[in-house]
Amino acid sequence: MKFASVFALALAGASLGLAQNRVSYVSGTGLATNPCTSSAPCDTFQTALAKTMNGGIIQALTPGIYSDQSAVNPLPLQISQNVTIDGRGMAVINMGTVFDPPGIQIDGLSDVTIRNLALIGPGIGILVHSGSVHIENVQMNGGCGLVLDSSGVAIRATAKSLTIKNAKSNAISVNYANLSIQDSVIVGAGARGFDVLGTSVVTIEHCEISNNDTGLVVGNGFNAAPVARISNSVITGNNIGFSVGGQGQIISLRTNLLAGNGVDGNSQLSISLK
Repeated sequence: MKFASVFALALAGASLGLAQNRVSYVSGTGLATNPCTSSAPCDTFQTALAKTMNGGIIQALTPGIYSDQSAVNPLPLQISQNVTIDGRGMAVINMGTVFDPPGIQIDGLSDVTIRNLALIGPGIGILVHSGSVHIENVQMNGGCGLVLDSSGVAIRATAKSLTIKNAKSNAISVNYANLSIQDSVIVGAGARGFDVLGTSVVTIEHCEISNNDTGLVVGNGFNAAPVARISNSVITGNNIGFSVGGQGQIISLRTNLLAGNGVDGNSQLSISLK
């Protein structure tokens, strides 16, 4: 009996040692060796992720940069579990340089929420290969914005109050994925505001798509038939408002403003965007 009691206590102690947080915290003065509690926060989201249970939450306590800050080849925040990353309006993630990994990379059959933070730099902001991602109140400046590129596993993404400014190439690239985006601003992309390819379905509502090279591109001339549904949105100030290629299709509720572009769009669009 004594042996059994001691064994049980040993197991309990081991379980406590391996316990992960339901809510973890990071701060500008946090340490990688801390347990990521509110009184002893960690230094980066990646460190905190390893100490957070599946389905948990990671929150920022103070303003700061919570990604790898290596001068060369900074590591991305790699996520392959269910989690909510909440910057609480104070957190910044470095997107690295053009040829570096993205600021955030999401893989696996995970369900991830990214909210209330900013991503800065010339690299890719958020790269999603599979799973579900929900983006809320996120700002990106520079870089290549949001990339949804399926690795053969379905991607389902939502975005609300997403702002992408001055992307060096495409602001949002969607390839064999589904995206629903609303109340967002896509402005100043060096290439395309939206690039919708493969069998993707993108729903755009209450968005501003302005001052990009091309505002909205659906299809690229191959056999796949991507679809963009757009309503209550503004497409203005772009060199080209929209372009439809191959079997791509834009479905409009006719509640959009399409005006003030160098060229509003090509002749393949059969449904008025206005």
